[in-house]
Amino acid sequence: MTAPNLHELTPADLLEPGPGFGPARAVMSTRRGGISQGPWQGLNLGSAVGDAPADVAENRRRFLDWLGRHGAWLPGSGASDALLAGEACGGLWMRQVHGARVLRWGRDATGQPRALGFWAPEAAPAGHMPGLAWQVIDTPADGTRWLPEADACLSTEPGLPCIVQVADCLPLLLAAPDRPAVAAVHAGWRGLAGGVIEAAVAALQVASGVLPSDLQAWIGACIGPQAFEVGAEVLPAFGATPSQPGPGFRPSPRPAADGRPRWLGDLPALARLRLQALGLRQVQTAGVCTHEDAVRCFSFRRDGVTGRMAAAVWWPRQPDHPS
Repeated sequence: MTAPNLHELTPADLLEPGPGFGPARAVMSTRRGGISQGPWQGLNLGSAVGDAPADVAENRRRFLDWLGRHGAWLPGSGASDALLAGEACGGLWMRQVHGARVLRWGRDATGQPRALGFWAPEAAPAGHMPGLAWQVIDTPADGTRWLPEADACLSTEPGLPCIVQVADCLPLLLAAPDRPAVAAVHAGWRGLAGGVIEAAVAALQVASGVLPSDLQAWIGACIGPQAFEVGAEVLPAFGATPSQPGPGFRPSPRPAADGRPRWLGDLPALARLRLQALGLRQVQTAGVCTHEDAVRCFSFRRDGVTGRMAAAVWWPRQPDHPS
């Protein structure tokens, strides 16, 4: 038996769905297994949070190499400069802006991952599939590096992963059970209210034909309902009011500094409600609160300056697929 590389991530460094999710693979990093120091200590995968670029690149190499050892196909073992830097349309990373656009990943002529375009959803009621407008992404002719702006992404190619970064927001991973169709969603309360989940489910159906009722879903670690305190102005975004908060909100027991009532929001519950309204029946939840679990999780609300974790989903490549 080959001894494990001391610089490789192990199952103890990661979060994964339980039995029943598959054959697609899904995983979420924690802060374990990395080399960053200071407020980013551990496996920080965020390149725009003030951490040393060399440390972020090494952390990303470890994470992408783990994906590569478990069925993801990334050129050159997943450690190319573009993938590690994440500053090009071929880098598998996005600039997340709390919106609802859905990016589609593909490959260029050399096999490198590339952003092909994105779907922008039209306005639709919560829990209803929106119409989608497709826009092609043209790679800059001068080779300028840039990050495509989106808060969800999908792939229909075996081995090509979808990745989102979080540090309290909810990561949602979606997968078809019978075809290479996967999506990753970054959803804070603004994204949830803006329909990013509905847009991702609709885009998966357009791209692959998979029905929402057949999709598998995994909600990764995010800020929990005992820690996510919001003002009353957030409730109307979800059709709730102080007198009828619904299952997604409850009054906070903590006194507010300004004397105004505060509310505790339940991001996983709000996401589940939308998934169920779309017809999804197979939904798993990690049940880990990023705010409370300081050993394993980065949390922006808890720490301010901090790192980012990543959640990834992919359809495993065939054993004879080139690597």
